Amino acid sequence: MGTVLGNELGCALVLLALVVVAMTEAPLRRADRDLRSSAPPPRTPDVGLDPYEVAYLKLGPRRLIETAMVLMHAEGRLVVKKKKKKKPAHRIAVETPGPAPQDDMEAMALEALAATVGGDGMFEWPIHPPTDDPRIDALRERLMRDGLLCDAGLPPGVLPGQPAVLRWKQAHAHLDTAWWWVGYLAVAGAVVAYATDSYLPLLLYPLLMWAGHTRRQHYRYHSREHVSEHGHKMLQAVLNDAWLTTTDARLAREVAWRGRSALAKKHPLNPPPAPSPPPQERPREPEIVISDPPSLGGLGGF
Repeated sequence: MGTVLGNELGCALVLLALVVVAMTEAPLRRADRDLRSSAPPPRTPDVGLDPYEVAYLKLGPRRLIETAMVLMHAEGRLVVKKKKKKKPAHRIAVETPGPAPQDDMEAMALEALAATVGGDGMFEWPIHPPTDDPRIDALRERLMRDGLLCDAGLPPGVLPGQPAVLRWKQAHAHLDTAWWWVGYLAVAGAVVAYATDSYLPLLLYPLLMWAGHTRRQHYRYHSREHVSEHGHKMLQAVLNDAWLTTTDARLAREVAWRGRSALAKKHPLNPPPAPSPPPQERPREPEIVISDPPSLGGLGGF
């Protein structure tokens, strides 16, 4: 059991560790409450999602250009040239001059089209959007502000540049520092226990560590960008045909949801894929020729 003094010192160190954690967790609790309250109300279901928002929530920015071009084609503003018999696979051509863009995604799609078109007036299909386009950032920010998309490590509706986020991160850093001090106090408690043969207070540290880990996880959010629960509900509403608006082409909505697999096989924006390269022939192994005569009765060479 050890000495009374050793047990008292050990318990005092545990109590000091509790005080350190409590003093740093209280500001984090307030910062977390302020962080959640800084988020605006989520988008109401009656507003709905446009095709680009559906595309981003389903697969990020990869389908944005496909959705924009299908929408322009469905509305008769983008004319795809008829296929020729010797037209290369996975390549298409459009009539020029192209349509005037009606939104940022259409402008981005037409810019990407002009940048990739070849000398024969054809371009590779599909075209993936640039990774650093500010128009994609604006779409992403709108989805976050409306509570449909969560930034890495943040709750729904909170943007990374808000002042509440900075205060929340600072409070998190202070709590992490406090747990370093808890580790130092545990080492000091082990030294006291060894010097006084009083090991009973050390049994409190595992319980303290478990409780602290549980509390720290309470203030942490998903470590990667992801669709929020409200965003998933809004996506499910897309499947309701009555929810479609007059400005949304049904086919564009389906492409945003399922990709180019939603297009018919003979759709102008669904050219056949590029043929697979022919298999490479494996080099033939050289034949081994044995010129010695067969041996007879173990008397090889006779």
